[in-house]
Amino acid sequence: MSSPPQIPERSSSLHPRLTGILPESITLTPSSLSIQSEREIENLYNIADNRWHWKSASHREKVLTSNKIIHNAEAITRLMITSSLVIRDPSSARIKRFVERYRQHEALDIRNISHDDLESLIHEYFLRFDELFFFGLMNREIDGEQGRRKLVIMKAYNFPNPKDDGNFNPNEDTLEIWMRCNETCTAPSVTYLVCVLLHEMVHAFLDIFADEEDNKYHEQVSDHGGHGVLFWVMLKFVLGRIFEFTGSEYIWNEMLNEENHRVECARKPRYKLFFERIFNR
Repeated sequence: MSSPPQIPERSSSLHPRLTGILPESITLTPSSLSIQSEREIENLYNIADNRWHWKSASHREKVLTSNKIIHNAEAITRLMITSSLVIRDPSSARIKRFVERYRQHEALDIRNISHDDLESLIHEYFLRFDELFFFGLMNREIDGEQGRRKLVIMKAYNFPNPKDDGNFNPNEDTLEIWMRCNETCTAPSVTYLVCVLLHEMVHAFLDIFADEEDNKYHEQVSDHGGHGVLFWVMLKFVLGRIFEFTGSEYIWNEMLNEENHRVECARKPRYKLFFERIFNR
């Protein structure tokens, strides 16, 4: 495997291998947040702060509390791909530190790492990805049913799960990772668990913040067991940015795998215009 590319000081164009997978229009130069983006992010903080109250609140009350700012799946997906830290400031010291840490860990075999060390690594990446892509919302302190808690509580288990290696439970807002992957795992590396973690974080973001009452919620979010069209858009964006910064072959292969799902969605007539709209606005 060739050595990864240097961390770019500024991302002004896509990595050549991303051509045709991620549209050029989503790679932006560093910029400050627009007033509209600031309002939308503040709206997400408001949703997070009221999360446990809203579990039993009516939709009308939710709309009134959120100041009527649209937070359907399309709106929050566009917010991520235009206003997350990796887009606003791709030469950030926090991104450089993430890349340095990732390159230390990406090829490590999880079978040779102790439970405590592996759990610490997964929690570290949970914090880093939250900061880079999810506006720090996952680790935001909120009022829960039994007092103060993080919006999303991550749990890492030191044994395999025969069904899956990751899960997000929207009833408890817990993100679970089984660190000793099952027999379907062909490459038991730290990067494999990183991809599982990102997959579940995208589920969490859409499950918590996308408006379930929106008439496109099913096809965009909850279809195919929570793998609607916008799930693949968001996951592709996240993996694409990580590949841009790290040059990881494993991430590249994972992107190709996820691309098959996205292409299947994009072929459907009702999705074609949506893909064009969200990536070109």
